[in-house]
Amino acid sequence: MILSLRNVSYIYPDGTPALRNVSLDVRSGEISFILGPNGSGKTTLLLLMAGLLTPTEGEVLLNGNPIGKWFRRRCGILFQDPRDQLLAPTVWEDIALAPRQLGLDEGTVSERVREALQFFGIEGLVSRSPLRLSRGQAARVALAGLLAHDPEVLLLDEPWASLDAEGTERLLDLVDRFRRRDRIVVISSQNSDLAAEISDVVHVLRDGKIVMSGSAADLLVRVEELRKMGIRPPLIPSVSKIIFPSDPPVLRLEDLLGRLKRLTMGEARS
Repeated sequence: MILSLRNVSYIYPDGTPALRNVSLDVRSGEISFILGPNGSGKTTLLLLMAGLLTPTEGEVLLNGNPIGKWFRRRCGILFQDPRDQLLAPTVWEDIALAPRQLGLDEGTVSERVREALQFFGIEGLVSRSPLRLSRGQAARVALAGLLAHDPEVLLLDEPWASLDAEGTERLLDLVDRFRRRDRIVVISSQNSDLAAEISDVVHVLRDGKIVMSGSAADLLVRVEELRKMGIRPPLIPSVSKIIFPSDPPVLRLEDLLGRLKRLTMGEARS
């Protein structure tokens, strides 16, 4: 399954250009990361991918077919502020909303809601109004709704911004679950360390344009290029470049530790 943007541009009603001639493909079974500084157009890009905005120019395709209203049943999105997407009177009803819209029977809906509540550790919130939740609680409820929905395309906009350490671990488990089930997963963030930790493919967005695309292993070690684009490079390749300036930077901690071990063993022998 491939979700594609072809020559997509978007101009807001006030005349502000948000995206310019963006083309990219995201594939099922991969975690694709949209990396860019604030104001680069990441949120607009995700809203276009979700079919919530219509391109000013270009088109969004799923497996070569233009997306339409039908696509919203197959796509789930987490907004940057999760409180914006909680609509029902109670947490239970909100998590049950998408499964019911899919036409599932109430037994299946209840099973999905209970699983999602347990997965995110929010069983105690079932009777609460979404309007009375903290931002962190709202994020867990919104993510639980996505798990209950079980979409083929999962889009996450700065998903860690509202989560504590435990919530982050549960989100990472959710992302891994969708990848293993061969779903499309797209994450938009300016956090290059998380991109280095979990992504397979990275697209760098700046001033509404895709300026770099490639595998995480190749792209995220380009420390100086990332800095020039207004992105703080991941910690591990940055440290690697300082300690071993004449060697190509490494992305993973285990690779850096391996270099350090070889260095110390060599010094010990000498």
